[in-house]
Amino acid sequence: MPYVTRNAHGQIVGLAAEGTELLPPTHPEVLSFLFSGPLGESSAALLTADMTLIRVIEDVVEVLIDKRLLSLDDLPEAARGKLSARGGLRHDHLQSLHLVGDWALPPI
Repeated sequence: MPYVTRNAHGQIVGLAAEGTELLPPTHPEVLSFLFSGPLGESSAALLTADMTLIRVIEDVVEVLIDKRLLSLDDLPEAARGKLSARGGLRHDHLQSLHLVGDWALPPI
């Protein structure tokens, strides 16, 4: 989570690895700061590319596990937790779409 630096008007003017106010990276003010100004478009493009790549990496990990080339136990505990949490969020999101048809999501 980034620490934020604010100006006299309370607007975010910078992000740092350490500081006085800690905000989650998805906080509306942090996102607004990242996507405003001259670097806004490139920041948005970079974030979009990162999100796409994250999904690819998740798929690669799943394939490696399915082929028994990798075990979840081979990964650090923090990585296992992040994969599990993201998989759960994705599963919940898909369930909330209420898609038509008699099908179930495979277990994660």
